[in-house]
Amino acid sequence: MYSKRRARIADEILSGHMKKDIWGRLYGQLVYKQKKTAITPEMLASLQYALEMRGLVSRVEANARNYYLRILASDRAPARDNYILHVFLLLLT
Repeated sequence: MYSKRRARIADEILSGHMKKDIWGRLYGQLVYKQKKTAITPEMLASLQYALEMRGLVSRVEANARNYYLRILASDRAPARDNYILHVFLLLLT
């Protein structure tokens, strides 16, 4: 599932350049598409860089007619440090 925060940031950056793909929304993924004739690869790379600067990781896929920009789930909770558990296990052994 995509979060509202990621969707809002992606909409701010990609508005006017790409539109949301309806099939991606049905599966809970944030996917944007644009025809290859309407956008250049350089523009696509600059949009991807702008997304990266705002903390979103994206992947570009292409078929014969369209470019698809998929926003990946990158904001996972960081792993906790388990120092107390490690000390306890050390003392236990």
